[in-house]
Amino acid sequence: VASRGLGDVYKRQAVMLAAKVRALDPAPGALTRLDGETIKIFKAQAQPLRQPEALKTLVPGQIIEVDKQAIRVVCGEGILSLTALQRPGARRLEVREFLNGKRVVAGQSFLPYSE
Repeated sequence: VASRGLGDVYKRQAVMLAAKVRALDPAPGALTRLDGETIKIFKAQAQPLRQPEALKTLVPGQIIEVDKQAIRVVCGEGILSLTALQRPGARRLEVREFLNGKRVVAGQSFLPYSE
């Protein structure tokens, strides 16, 4: 179901993506890919990019910061902070728990989901 995937929409505004994630929670969940694995995103908030000129060197979908509160991803406009995710075969987890089972670092990129 292509409408479930975040795909190349990372090029869009973070506010639009956060609304899409909200609309798809709890089911079916917004889908994306990281390290070849399909990831469902259940909670996300939009934040402004503190240094808009940084967009020239950053790629939409690129992870710029990871901590126990959120995984922060660059969008076409703003940052999407991911706070609840799910790996295949696992349960929905808050980001703190998710990071205990999946290594995620700044510089990695979320990729389009395709079936």
